[in-house]
Amino acid sequence: MVETFEKSTAAVREKVHESDQETVFLDSRLALYGEKARWLAISDLHYGYEVRRRAEGGLWPMWGRETIESRVDDLVSSYQPKTLILNGDIVDGAISGQKEVIKWLFALEDRCDDLILIKGNHDKGALIREFDWLPHFEIGEWVFHHGHRDFAGKNGQIEVVGHIHPAYRYSDGAGLSMKLPSFVAGETKWIMPAFSPWAGGVRYACEKSAKQWACSPRRVFQVDCAGYSQ
Repeated sequence: MVETFEKSTAAVREKVHESDQETVFLDSRLALYGEKARWLAISDLHYGYEVRRRAEGGLWPMWGRETIESRVDDLVSSYQPKTLILNGDIVDGAISGQKEVIKWLFALEDRCDDLILIKGNHDKGALIREFDWLPHFEIGEWVFHHGHRDFAGKNGQIEVVGHIHPAYRYSDGAGLSMKLPSFVAGETKWIMPAFSPWAGGVRYACEKSAKQWACSPRRVFQVDCAGYSQ
């Protein structure tokens, strides 16, 4: 059931998993929350994407970093997690001005018991030397890893990955369409939506046994697994 999150007038969340060990919600702000263990997971922030594109000669607006900080801070304020998991591609390569993201991550570290940084394929530069990084992180039934490398998990674990940037496309069949970031939950693997405001996402057709949700800023929709509507 989709419910309005009581601590935010804008966000909604939907229960996507329930077991004796944990209840997990998908927040429309593109995050997963484990209610019992109080973990909050976000993937593919790509902090500094616009800085990197500017350095390459592109005329990108410079609002992405502030938007990411504000949205993450809002989630942390809402849930007050014990464990904050950033599941890879926290930055978009060895960008200039990494002092800003380092300062911000130190501030996030002070707001939770454990800040878990999982290394993705874009995580490079001075940031790597300032923090401890993990290739994967286990908590309860789940093992988080970015998903850009082969991974052999334990039997019974659910892998939670990013990297793919799944999206769902709505179409009216007459040329009008809208693409939204999505979350995919299979029996043994979950794929998180990309948090970056620059991530357009790719259509992801999942297996029939999986479930998929599309996320707009104020709604979460369960959809079919074809990756698009007609």
